[in-house]
Amino acid sequence: MIGVRRSRPFNVQQGFALIEVLIASAVVAVVLGALVAGVTGALRSDRRAESMQRSLLLAQSRLEAVGIADPLQSGVREGDVDGLHWKQVATRLASNATAASQQGGTTVAQTGASPPASNLYWVELSVRARDGTQLALAGLKMSTAK
Repeated sequence: MIGVRRSRPFNVQQGFALIEVLIASAVVAVVLGALVAGVTGALRSDRRAESMQRSLLLAQSRLEAVGIADPLQSGVREGDVDGLHWKQVATRLASNATAASQQGGTTVAQTGASPPASNLYWVELSVRARDGTQLALAGLKMSTAK
């Protein structure tokens, strides 16, 4: 038989190879998508942590400088440093003599002695970063000025 070709019977396994490749590609795509989402989330978290660390460092630095580098007095001060906005609120606390007179008690002035000057301040410091991260610290400070 010249010119007659015998055909092989169709093998079912050959059709499954294409389906297997398509399924494997889909699985790889899903895994890569999850991996990219995880890495993106980790980078975002890292940037936020870095911003929070910078804010904390600035807040601690400014709080320590109150009364040393800057005179301690009641009022509000604010400024910007490297993309961070800080705000400081200092409030002079009432002395014992002032508190006693407001409550109707005996004051040092009524006894003839000079009232002690209150040199205690409550200082609140807040820092806000460009990304919206906010941080607040507060502390009690004593003025060295007489």
